[in-house]
Amino acid sequence: KHLAAMAAFYAVGIAVCEESLGFACSRKLPALLARQGRSVCAPERRNWSRVLRTARSCSSTSQISLSSPANSPPLPPVRQWNGHPIPDTIVLHPHTDIAHTYWKSIIRAGDRVIDATCGNGYDTLHLIRCVARGGGGEVVTCDIQQVALERSKKLVKEELDMSIEERSEDVWVCSGRGEGGEDVTVVVEWRRKSHLDVLRSQEEDSVRLVVFNLGYLPGGDKSIITTSEVTIPTIESSQRALKVGGCVSVTCYPGHEEGEEEERAVKEHASQQDAKFWSCYFHQWINQRNKKTGKRAPTLLLYQRVAL
Repeated sequence: KHLAAMAAFYAVGIAVCEESLGFACSRKLPALLARQGRSVCAPERRNWSRVLRTARSCSSTSQISLSSPANSPPLPPVRQWNGHPIPDTIVLHPHTDIAHTYWKSIIRAGDRVIDATCGNGYDTLHLIRCVARGGGGEVVTCDIQQVALERSKKLVKEELDMSIEERSEDVWVCSGRGEGGEDVTVVVEWRRKSHLDVLRSQEEDSVRLVVFNLGYLPGGDKSIITTSEVTIPTIESSQRALKVGGCVSVTCYPGHEEGEEEERAVKEHASQQDAKFWSCYFHQWINQRNKKTGKRAPTLLLYQRVAL
């Protein structure tokens, strides 16, 4: 019973902390599990190696019954790879696993962030949550397609764990709690405009983060796509608006011809940035492709402003 309970924590990725834990770090495991607020009785220390071996071989959490106090946080959803559960520490998707973590790390109280291509709203939703955790601020989200704004608004209403006051069709005030339990407010502005127009209108040194998710609207009209002719000037406008410590985050989709050309143009543009002021990072899978089509996976590029 103890082995199964401990294996459950590992299988669903609960046993992850700020320290780097290897399988040999058995002494730290009891304290780590205690931090999770779970009522699990610890077996004798000599059994920890058996617990870890069991956790390694655990292929499905559905086989495990685990009780926890009524006020414990819910277990996170199991992440899978080829049908098998994997730890949260494994990077599967650069946009969600690397970009989202990075965005959260740089946002501060009072910041303005911009979702330049809101699409179906997943980035907008995450940005609102990041700004709330950071202490409150502003989120500007834009798209040229009305259907994208409507889908994004619907997603935010359904998924955001904050109260929403719609002061107008295009301005929402979201209220909730920050990470420290303090009251926070996030003002969300919805704009049906070209991202180039929106970014050109921003003042210098006024924005912490600008997010681009290039390509076409998933589930929408695939003939409406971003192109390098507009993307590059928009990135340059974003750079002028960024604060020191801010970032332009660009996800490219080289799996289609236009997307491959756009990625090439963005990489070339980033490679020409003055290293005194910009640190540019590019993430690319080297052994992963779409299992159905064989097309290249999305790539991530970060323009990080280090000085003015």
